[in-house]
Amino acid sequence: MKVLLLKDYTTGYAWGQLIVDSFMLHITQVPSAQVDICEACGGEALPSVDQYDLIILTGGTFNLLSTSFDEFPAWVQQVLNQIRDLAANRNNTKVLGICWGHQVVQFAHGATLSPLVEGSRGLLKFHKRYITSLAPGFTALAENNEILISESKKILTFQGHPEMTQQIAQELIDTDDGTYRVSVENTVSSVKGIETSHDGGLVWEKIMKWAQS
Repeated sequence: MKVLLLKDYTTGYAWGQLIVDSFMLHITQVPSAQVDICEACGGEALPSVDQYDLIILTGGTFNLLSTSFDEFPAWVQQVLNQIRDLAANRNNTKVLGICWGHQVVQFAHGATLSPLVEGSRGLLKFHKRYITSLAPGFTALAENNEILISESKKILTFQGHPEMTQQIAQELIDTDDGTYRVSVENTVSSVKGIETSHDGGLVWEKIMKWAQS
């Protein structure tokens, strides 16, 4: 099973590598999994996607509502075009989108996004925009459009972060530049839940079964 991890963020903080490590831990639970990592956000050219069984789009920070497609950075245009090409081609490659990946998949297919008044923040959620209307051909599996699947069953996306760990969450909170920490109540509620167990591992088991189906 060949997997392409499209890294859609750049950071010098420790959480950046911790997220990659978490993805790798869960993906390689499938013994046959071979993983390539593409630094899409860093300008690295995307490899031919036809060779992969699964493409994973990570979280990221680029604001898809900030300007028009023609003004997007080249790497964002590249990712959007690749998503559309995958949908147009009748191959068996599956796509998993996480957070920004969830939103960019929907955006590429014509969904509507809107900004949150206050960034959503919790153990499994760090985002500043949300999907207000679905793209055609997608069904919501959870409230607020937070888990979506395509009619073809080849595209599965999550607004939350099943790869999140306590360590990653703490690093994100400690290095926050104020984007999410709009209020004291917001920060307190996030820290309070940071040691709470969650079902990310179980979700990943389901994801990898879907990826191999």
